[in-house]
Amino acid sequence: MKIHGFKIYLAVLSTVVLVISPALAAESAFIGKPAPSFSLKTINGDGVTMESLKGKGVVLNFWATWCAPCKAEMPALEEAYKKHGGSSFTVIGVNYQQETPAVKRYLKKSAVSFPIVMDTDGVLSKKYAVLGLPSAFFIDRNGIVVGSHVGALKPEMLQEWTAKLTAP
Repeated sequence: MKIHGFKIYLAVLSTVVLVISPALAAESAFIGKPAPSFSLKTINGDGVTMESLKGKGVVLNFWATWCAPCKAEMPALEEAYKKHGGSSFTVIGVNYQQETPAVKRYLKKSAVSFPIVMDTDGVLSKKYAVLGLPSAFFIDRNGIVVGSHVGALKPEMLQEWTAKLTAP
């Protein structure tokens, strides 16, 4: 019985490793490298490019309105943006493949003031190898990806990254 249970445990563990490994490999492939460039429109029609963000620490957060963990982390992202947003730090929400009216309806109900760009065709998500939502990339003032996270950001994790990205 114990040997049979151990074999099942190993089978489950190897399956988890096979599923998670590609996500971790994609996530870590960007660390220490320049953030992939982009040029997208915000929900309000303003243009945002990676080049326009140089000089700022950036939390680039991929999300969707149908994603419960995405919605759960929005207040922490908003708090970081309100507390630190300005000339040296910003949060950019990247909406994943949704239509603008649906996103506008959601944003009207929530208290989100940080810029939301629309990745309606999923091209930016592919450039960043996003495999799950939410996904965050932490980009330093030089435009280098210094960290990433797949899954909902816990407030203390976001505070830690915000401190790193806003440090002189």
